[in-house]
Amino acid sequence: QDHVVAPGACRCFPVFAVQSIGGDFLLMPGDVAQHGVGFSLLDRVRQRFLKDMIAGATEGNEGRGRYVAMVLDEGTVKILSSCLRVYDLLEEGVTVVETIEKPRQSLPSLDALYFLTPTMTSVRNLQKDFKDPKRPQYGNIHIFFSSEVSEQLVRQLAQDPNVVCRVKTLKDMNLNFIMHDSACFHCGRDRDIVDLFPGPIPQPAVDDIVSRLVCLCVSMKQQPLIRFLKSGNDHCERVARELDTRLRDIFQKLGDSDKPAEKAQIFSRDRAEPTSVLLILDRSFDPAAPLVHDFGYEALAYDVLDGRKDGCPFVEVGQLKPKENTFEYTFRDARGGENKKSMILGDKDEVWQRYKHEFLGSATKKLNKEIQEFSSENAMAKFQKGARSSDTAATKDAIRQLPEYQEKMSRYSGHTEMTSACFKALDARGSILQKICELEQDLACGVDKEGNEVTNARLIGQLSQYLYHQREAVSSEELVRLLLLYMSMVDDAYDKILDRDHHLSEIDKNKIRRMLQTKVHLPPSRQGAFCATQDGARGEPARGRLRAERVKEFQSAAREKDSVALYRFSPLLGNLVKKLVSRDGLPGDQFGQVPDKLIFKKDRFKADRDRLKQPTVIAFVVGGVTLSEIRTVTQAARSEDLADVNVVVGGSCILTPKRLLDVLHPGAPEGA
Repeated sequence: QDHVVAPGACRCFPVFAVQSIGGDFLLMPGDVAQHGVGFSLLDRVRQRFLKDMIAGATEGNEGRGRYVAMVLDEGTVKILSSCLRVYDLLEEGVTVVETIEKPRQSLPSLDALYFLTPTMTSVRNLQKDFKDPKRPQYGNIHIFFSSEVSEQLVRQLAQDPNVVCRVKTLKDMNLNFIMHDSACFHCGRDRDIVDLFPGPIPQPAVDDIVSRLVCLCVSMKQQPLIRFLKSGNDHCERVARELDTRLRDIFQKLGDSDKPAEKAQIFSRDRAEPTSVLLILDRSFDPAAPLVHDFGYEALAYDVLDGRKDGCPFVEVGQLKPKENTFEYTFRDARGGENKKSMILGDKDEVWQRYKHEFLGSATKKLNKEIQEFSSENAMAKFQKGARSSDTAATKDAIRQLPEYQEKMSRYSGHTEMTSACFKALDARGSILQKICELEQDLACGVDKEGNEVTNARLIGQLSQYLYHQREAVSSEELVRLLLLYMSMVDDAYDKILDRDHHLSEIDKNKIRRMLQTKVHLPPSRQGAFCATQDGARGEPARGRLRAERVKEFQSAAREKDSVALYRFSPLLGNLVKKLVSRDGLPGDQFGQVPDKLIFKKDRFKADRDRLKQPTVIAFVVGGVTLSEIRTVTQAARSEDLADVNVVVGGSCILTPKRLLDVLHPGAPEGA
């Protein structure tokens, strides 16, 4: 078969030539993606799916129309659904979307687009579709793999005569990461926090993480300088060095094309003075972030409205389903009937995009103000408020704006319900949750709301209230989070707390033990990468593993006039991203880099008008990135310090408190 092959970018096998694409790597200066303000990795990924994959398959159908069936596997379903909806696919000519693992109706008159993970299981499932040449599942087929396909798998296809006669396209898409929002991605590896720590990290896990980061860099057209956390394990360094090796190989192959001018203009110059930097961390760099209640709209909703657990007190006020990113609630219609409604929380929801990184109180005020302004300006809203039916002009104007009105009011109604549900969930816990959250802030910051350093004796006294005197008022989840936070921030806490009887269930005790076994609660280095070890004596300051400068930051923030007691803790990731591109950069004794001798010079980029030199920062957390960290990085990206920098953040998974406790549960299933 003849296949579309990019010069210098293919690997040849018997029968097949596989094209490896990542958009067009060899860019001309005028073809660079717009980054900076308004930069969206999600839009870039979406366009690659629509143009490089779907359009290529539908436009090449000779005599069969522009329609195709799309076939996905379990892995690619998550990837595709994170950035495209069914409506987007229908518009591009995809008539049906099916999963390869399930029985399907035979459609021999329709061509098929297969988007699969490069595994033997998926390839064999594809072969089964054409096992009987007289009853094929589809007509011609276009095969796209999410990442680089091995020679073995290509030969497996090439040696199947029933398949090879139908293949029109065979490509590596280099898209095997999952989008969370416009500048945030993850790998779908929910169990990394327990499976990879304390180590050593298994080679297959390294290969998978590196493969996903390679695909990210390919999609962003970046060959970054890589910085990594020097931790007690070698997770970050191993991922960093293997990623650098893979990227060097890929860019070398792409550079060996018939376009030496573009190669010299882009690749050689970028490697001499890289335009991007990738920071690789593991979960031990900030153990408090996954445990502390965060009052950002998105983080809080995914915390208190996640009703996956039996007996969750918050389900009645509305339920958020994290895997589907939907909020379900009930409402009463005009006739008084009760109805259920589901709201998708995605990039198409402008209200969600505007307010999800705001603190809940601020988001609610701004949302109410926006609704009032819309009601006063929209013609349909005015009409419903009392415009006379005889006013023909007003009626026409209202009808013209009816679709926009219905769509907006649906969004406003959904977010009004969700913010209200968050407040109801907090109110249901009463003052006890507020006290727990204040204690969390003291533990995570090392100082109280007045900015005074807290002592271990004081913390033990406060904890004792919930361990003994008010045990019935505290849920098991809240207590486990408190204890894990205390053990993460104060040294030698294990012997003093866990071995005592605090009316903890065996399941809760095992969750705590399992978290301690990961050692992510320990400092990245016993020599004090981020931490100054304390002996935990009852009269000593309980700053535990917080460095002195971090404690001072929290002290200053607590003593500001507009300081809020429950908002004092700020995850470390936002600060690291800022330091990464600052004049001083990250300290070499705490962070390594590959290649060793390259320097990321932000000031030079800022002064350079060449858009090819606009700097990009990517931060990745092995073990999972939290929603509170995504919020702080997003806020940092909007600051003056990063005004000219594209910022992308990602992790093994999106690590919410519920997800963390689920995977810590003994016998928790894969993908919990």
